[in-house]
Amino acid sequence: MKAASTVLAEDGIFVVCENWINNERVYSGAKSAKLKMKNVYPIKGKSGRKEILFGVYVLQREKQGAEGQEQNETIAEPLPVRTDCGKWTSKYADLLESMSIPAKHESK
Repeated sequence: MKAASTVLAEDGIFVVCENWINNERVYSGAKSAKLKMKNVYPIKGKSGRKEILFGVYVLQREKQGAEGQEQNETIAEPLPVRTDCGKWTSKYADLLESMSIPAKHESK
């Protein structure tokens, strides 16, 4: 993260994916790199499971003089990728479709 923070534009955004077991490590790395956590998207493998597999973290530079202020990040509801039957969930299929990846046929 320190490398990203050195080349990140003042209003730039840095996105990183990390295994959920390292969630605290992402936050501590962000703090030491002077990056502010904006959004966190927890991802589950299957609908019925409570474990989160990984997170997608959206960060940006801390504003000058803003050190020590609350992070105010948004943590989304966990997104399950597959149903109990192994098909993509409709929410995941919608996400793929929003990126122009045909997916609706895989979620039925």
